[in-house]
Amino acid sequence: MGKGTINIFYSFAHEDKSFIHDLEMQLIMLKRQGIITTWFDKEIKPGEEWKERIDEHLQSSQIILLMITNDFLNSKYCYDKEMLTALQLHELRKAVVIPIILKKVALLEKHPELFPFGKLQWLPKNSRPVSQWEDADEAWAEIVDTLYD
Repeated sequence: MGKGTINIFYSFAHEDKSFIHDLEMQLIMLKRQGIITTWFDKEIKPGEEWKERIDEHLQSSQIILLMITNDFLNSKYCYDKEMLTALQLHELRKAVVIPIILKKVALLEKHPELFPFGKLQWLPKNSRPVSQWEDADEAWAEIVDTLYD
């Protein structure tokens, strides 16, 4: 990772929020050192316009993590708004988009061309979804190590 604090945006379906907690625990040292900040919609305060806040942070992040599950792909907001915006930012080289495969998704491994993010390298590197690891902490540690490199 380069100099300065890197802003990371999590794009995820609310059904998958426990995965965000697990990833946050693995990122703690990078956060404490001021190397990264992370943002997701739990940061929205009562009375704030949630779509505006999400867009503001999506547009200002250097890394956007797409937390891929069937719930994510079935969420109109995650798919049509966050993911497609993230991929546009990636094409413009304003952000790096990294899909993280949390749960098994039909067709993804054999036919990635069917998915808008299919041309991107995803994590974990071995294509085994985080939920299929015997020890999820090992999966998250590999993901964080790769992000830090």
